[in-house]
Amino acid sequence: MTGVIHARELVSLSSQIYFITKIIYLAQHNDADVLDLLKRTNIYSIPIVNIDGLNRIAKIYAEKRDFVEIRKNLHNYSNRNCGSEK
Repeated sequence: MTGVIHARELVSLSSQIYFITKIIYLAQHNDADVLDLLKRTNIYSIPIVNIDGLNRIAKIYAEKRDFVEIRKNLHNYSNRNCGSEK
């Protein structure tokens, strides 16, 4: 399970944190369905894939109170047909 693949998809982080928190809570309270799921399944959580894009959005918002539409990461690729937003 991944979140914030594109920097402007902020709700994916909140959704993932909610899901993982709910699973932990239910497991601690011995929910039979969740315990069965955890016995049969490995759950991997990567909350933020595009950390540089998310940081850029947060910085601009903190400075200007403006929400920018950054989708890709900020890596500067030498091949202009593939890569980042400026």
